[in-house]
Amino acid sequence: MENPTTSAAIPKRWAARFFTTWSGQAFSLVGAGATAMMPLSLLIAGLVSDSLGVRVWYIFGGAVCILATIAALPEVPAIVNIEQNRLPSAEKADA
Repeated sequence: MENPTTSAAIPKRWAARFFTTWSGQAFSLVGAGATAMMPLSLLIAGLVSDSLGVRVWYIFGGAVCILATIAALPEVPAIVNIEQNRLPSAEKADA
């Protein structure tokens, strides 16, 4: 069960045991936790951008997004196995 929004945040061992029997409840709990953190994150974003400037906050946010993407790449099977999962039409085009 792969969900791109939660696969990076939840360890695979825990997800494999827990999500098989409690998937609906687990996803609603993860969603509720993410929703509950939104006011806190907006408070932090407002304080940081007021003190350091909006440009610094955008650069920091962009860097965090890029680093999270790089960290999550090894966990995505489609990217890890990109050479093995080539379409037959792509192999004919290479020949």
